[in-house]
Amino acid sequence: MKMNVFVWMTAGLVGLGSMSMSQGAVVYTGGTLIQDFTGYDGTAGPTGWDADGFSSGAGFSENRGPSSGGEGTGGTYAFDIGSGNIALGVQPGGSDFTPGFYELVVDNQTGAEISQWNVAFESYFFNDADRGNSFDFSYSTNGVDYTNVVSAGFTSPELAATNPTWEVGAVYSDVILASVPSGSNLYLRWTGDDVSGGGSRDEFALDNVSVSAVPEPTTAGLLAVGFAGISIMRRRRKS
Repeated sequence: MKMNVFVWMTAGLVGLGSMSMSQGAVVYTGGTLIQDFTGYDGTAGPTGWDADGFSSGAGFSENRGPSSGGEGTGGTYAFDIGSGNIALGVQPGGSDFTPGFYELVVDNQTGAEISQWNVAFESYFFNDADRGNSFDFSYSTNGVDYTNVVSAGFTSPELAATNPTWEVGAVYSDVILASVPSGSNLYLRWTGDDVSGGGSRDEFALDNVSVSAVPEPTTAGLLAVGFAGISIMRRRRKS
């Protein structure tokens, strides 16, 4: 299903499970949400995502368009990390993404509380500058208090590569414990900052983000929630 300038896909959907969009969040009602940024062109922020830490203001305020790396101007890019594979990425600068973050907001609309989530993604870096920067992953259930996942983050090398290419920074796929009642949000955040060295900074990119409940809501479970609601309404009418 193509929405705006990029693609969200659903996998393993059953029964009433589906996915829809709003400006502030991706609405989750079952199955697996997958975003590989196909069709993203870097001229606006992806739907369901937030950003901060750019000199022009909060949100996706500095959208620079498509690139293959080696940029000198801070901002958000649709990076081609190889063979036409597009990823959401950033060129940090003195006042851009140092620190800063990208954040995916997932709105639980399954009708039930979800306490475990399977989250997967890949992160990349283009080591063309003599400065090491971090690109870390954390999550939250209230948008204020975040839990850092050490194994999902990395820091780029301080010394630039002689012939820089896009390299894998982290590949993550694991279950996070985050209790999110129906009608509330799960916040997934990728944060960058200066660590060592000086001068210009490497570029960073994020791709193949997927999110699903553990276990995934089933047709029977979703229908049970609906039937329970109908039963309560009938009992109230009789009384």
